[in-house]
Amino acid sequence: ADVISMSFAGPSESSIERDIIDYAVSQGAVVVAAAGNSASTNLTYPAAYPNVIAVAATNIENEIASFSNRGWWVQAAAPGVDIFSTYVNGYVFSSGTAMATPLVAGLAAMLKGSDPSMNQAEVLARIQQGARPIANAYTLNTPVGQIDAWRSVLPDRPVVAFNGLYVDDLDDGRLSGGETANIVLNMELLGAGADDISLRLIPIYPYEWE
Repeated sequence: ADVISMSFAGPSESSIERDIIDYAVSQGAVVVAAAGNSASTNLTYPAAYPNVIAVAATNIENEIASFSNRGWWVQAAAPGVDIFSTYVNGYVFSSGTAMATPLVAGLAAMLKGSDPSMNQAEVLARIQQGARPIANAYTLNTPVGQIDAWRSVLPDRPVVAFNGLYVDDLDDGRLSGGETANIVLNMELLGAGADDISLRLIPIYPYEWE
């Protein structure tokens, strides 16, 4: 499978589940999961694993839906209120992050279809940087946008993929209170060239930057 969509969520981690997801991503798959419907910032799994794209739900007013889980760990958002879908013996309108997740997975499939060599980080970068602003995202400490397929799939759009970071404390490799350290980012410019790129650090509750 090139894209794996998981419309389920729970409060507990599983080492077996995480190993399976890590293996799938190492083989080139993109893994997407629902953030959950508890209106909470608590981590839910499998969405909160590092190699999974966690999806929140938005409503018709382009806001994070009242029931949707949210927080710094959520990476994408899509419509998740009154989505017409299949059900036992017919069709129904349903709401939840489980309804938003397949929309993000579908966009991931479009991106993989346009360039099968894209990895998880590159797909996520295109999804996030093509997204449209959400009205209440920052007030809910959820700095994501609502997916926009056309903007994300444009082949000539410059995109910066974030491939990871590490903290260098210039000492023993352990960061202590009051200690100065360097945060080293590993990023890659994809698509078209860019003349000017700027980065901005945004404080997200409960963490504070000075």
